Amino acid sequence: MNFIERKKFIVLINKKMEKQKDILFHMLSMSIGGFINAYTFYTRNGFMANNQTSNITKVGIYLSLENFQDMINALLPMLSFLIGSILASLIKIKINDEKEWINFIIIFEIVIFTLIGLVPIETTYILNEISKLTCSFISAFHLTAFRNLRDLTINSTICTGNIRTLGDLIANAIKYKTLNHLKIVFLYFIVLFFFPLGAFIAIKISGVIFEKSIWACSVICFIKLYLKNKEV
Repeated sequence: MNFIERKKFIVLINKKMEKQKDILFHMLSMSIGGFINAYTFYTRNGFMANNQTSNITKVGIYLSLENFQDMINALLPMLSFLIGSILASLIKIKINDEKEWINFIIIFEIVIFTLIGLVPIETTYILNEISKLTCSFISAFHLTAFRNLRDLTINSTICTGNIRTLGDLIANAIKYKTLNHLKIVFLYFIVLFFFPLGAFIAIKISGVIFEKSIWACSVICFIKLYLKNKEV
């Protein structure tokens, strides 16, 4: 193998390793999305931090029933999520560097997850509500930052669109009958699977250490930070 061939080989290996690193990074991002939802469901009275489709439906239902208290309860997580999305986008504009922005988001998530884990399950109504809304807020940051896997859109906190995309990919695989299309379907499915896997882990850990189980997301974020900054 001459010098040019060796150089091409190294470039090819680096590209494969970079791709594998990206896939693992997004698997971890998906697991956090599922974890947050299950964590708030288990520790915060059935509340789901990422379920804004349900919340916006509830707003209409409770408005029709003139149940304004429950309408406000459904509206607040939506507003928290919206504020999180706006702030995450503004920070991206301000930093104007993709890698630095992602690093900032991950570090910010570590701080927020750590603080949420300090709020006991048995606490005051106000602290419980703040904890729930903070989970919706940080979920928006998570979704804004982690929603693409190379050329594929894969939301890290909302799975309705992901399931539709998986359906499109399966349809293309049936239509074109190529190995590459099947590989894409398999990859997408595996990454998507980490969402319910994160939820499964959240319930298991929450049953043992309760509110502090959210610190597992901080650990995952540290791994993501390492992957993001590791040179291939």
